[in-house]
Amino acid sequence: MATNIWKFDKNENIERIISFLLTTTGYESGQGYHPILEMAILELMYNVSNEYQINREIIVNVIVKMRKNRLKGADGFEQVFSQDYGQNINNKRVMTRMWVFYLPLYVTLKNEIILPVKLNCLSKEFEIINFKTVENETGKNVRDSDTIKKMTGYRPINRIPKRFLKVVGKGEDIRNAWISDILPAYDTLRGIFEYLFLSDWWKVWVDQPRSILAHPKWMLIVKSSSSSSKKVYGHVFRNEEYPINKMINLSNQNIELLEKYLEIFGERVKKGSIYELLSEILRIYAQAMNERQFYMSFLGLWQAVELITIPDDNKANYDKLRGRLSKYFDGIEGIDFQINSILNIISDKRNDIVHRGIIHEISEVELISLNFICRELIRWMFENADNIRTKLHLNYYYILRDKGDNVLTALKEVVEHIESNRQ
Repeated sequence: MATNIWKFDKNENIERIISFLLTTTGYESGQGYHPILEMAILELMYNVSNEYQINREIIVNVIVKMRKNRLKGADGFEQVFSQDYGQNINNKRVMTRMWVFYLPLYVTLKNEIILPVKLNCLSKEFEIINFKTVENETGKNVRDSDTIKKMTGYRPINRIPKRFLKVVGKGEDIRNAWISDILPAYDTLRGIFEYLFLSDWWKVWVDQPRSILAHPKWMLIVKSSSSSSKKVYGHVFRNEEYPINKMINLSNQNIELLEKYLEIFGERVKKGSIYELLSEILRIYAQAMNERQFYMSFLGLWQAVELITIPDDNKANYDKLRGRLSKYFDGIEGIDFQINSILNIISDKRNDIVHRGIIHEISEVELISLNFICRELIRWMFENADNIRTKLHLNYYYILRDKGDNVLTALKEVVEHIESNRQ
């Protein structure tokens, strides 16, 4: 018996899409690609309830079976989908596999550092290892660009580094393990690197990212198993690769500082906590530093600033954002003047990029200024996280920060009265 699989009620649009897919041929065999066809499949996917696993392949399989059984419309789609794919994902037993990821790590290490170096971030253990360890575990000559080209389809423009970052992820497949299990922790780790060790962040971009721990172009993956024979996979990311002219030289002191910050993010942070917000901000900061184009880096930095200053709003209020930012920079050491005009201009330029497509009017100094603002906010959050423990605390901090003593006293007395009546 068919079950209701739709987010909303069945409607005429769903019927028309299914009819269109039934009468259009070629795409099911990988031929006949057309944007309108793909939009129809995508629209149908987005109408299926989130309780069910859905992707392009499932849509196509259902349509093919409907043709074979001469079924039509949303009822026919429901019937086939319910039979073949209708198990609710909350009840579905998913085959989880272990995958070992090896990411090229463009850093140098002082002789004092003994490998492996273990770094825990958001419950994921990352290890800095030597390339020889990778070769022993994969059976591949990983410092040979021809080997990497054969495995990934891409020939690196940089020399293969001596160090790799190893991490184990869980997932049904490589993509699921990387995106769902590894990537949030990996980008947070990169964000901490950028915040701590990007000493010349204020220097001008020169046609390549500012990042000192850039997202790699490729990686190797092994499906973990008890079998002695291991299949090694290669993966190429969509980001660009740029010549690396200088690598950070890590010392024991650097590692100790990194571990100090990672203690905060060692385990998965609590939902709604200030550290959850900080991990998101650091992830975005890492991505912003990884951008080559001024306007893309600018937007990433702006997004991080938004998350810090208006955590309570789904829709940004830029007057509120500018007001809150201006308060931060009243009294910062070394700044005995206001930066309201800077905040107004960069806010307007953000709107120009997003709403008008004007992308070439970001100056170097404006980008550096926004980077400074973002880094100061991150520093402030780290310093105050013990007292402002959640996003709710942060929101009330903004609301109450400028209130007079009489208002704060009244609020304190009212809270005490409410708490006493609840006992």
